[in-house]
Amino acid sequence: MVDRAPHQPWRRKATLAAWTVLAGVSMAILGYILADVSSIAFEKVPGRLR
Repeated sequence: MVDRAPHQPWRRKATLAAWTVLAGVSMAILGYILADVSSIAFEKVPGRLR
């Protein structure tokens, strides 16, 4: 076992920040892909929906 203090607020904050950044990046990538796919789909749709 490691004989450090059980609570390390800096480590928790760093982990939280890392997960927040990771979630933001993945959401941005997913949004970009979704916008690209939807624009391609709308180009193929006949003019009656536009």
